[in-house]
Amino acid sequence: DMLKMVLRQWEWVKLERMGKTFMKHLMQNEMIGSLFKSRSLEAHALVFIGMLSSVMSWLREGRFLILTQKLEALGERHTGMGIKGSMVATFQVALFVTLEGQLQDKMVAHRRAWAFIWLHFVILP
Repeated sequence: DMLKMVLRQWEWVKLERMGKTFMKHLMQNEMIGSLFKSRSLEAHALVFIGMLSSVMSWLREGRFLILTQKLEALGERHTGMGIKGSMVATFQVALFVTLEGQLQDKMVAHRRAWAFIWLHFVILP
C-alpha cells in the first residue's frame, strides 16, 4: 500500500536538515522568493517542519478528514499571502527534491507512492 511505503520512508527523514534544504530549493523560484524578502527563512523552515510532521502524524493515525481540513485552511492562508495555485507545483518539486536528497534511492524507488499521497491530499481534496 502506498501510504505504508511513504510512512516507512518518513522514518528515515532527518528533520533538522530538511527545513533549511526545502526552503533553499523553494527560494529558487523568483516569484516565491520575492514573497519572503522580509521574513526569516529559518523561522519558515521551522514552521514547515512542524506542519509536515503534523501531516505525517495525521496520515499515520488515519485522521484523513483533519488532514484535509488543515491543508485546506493552510492553502487559504497562503492564498491571502499572495501564493497562487500555480505555485503548488514549485512547492511539490522543492519537497520532492529535498526528500530525494535525504532518501536517495529509497525515494526514487517509491516516488509514485509519494506522488499519490500528494495528489490525493493536496491537489484533489
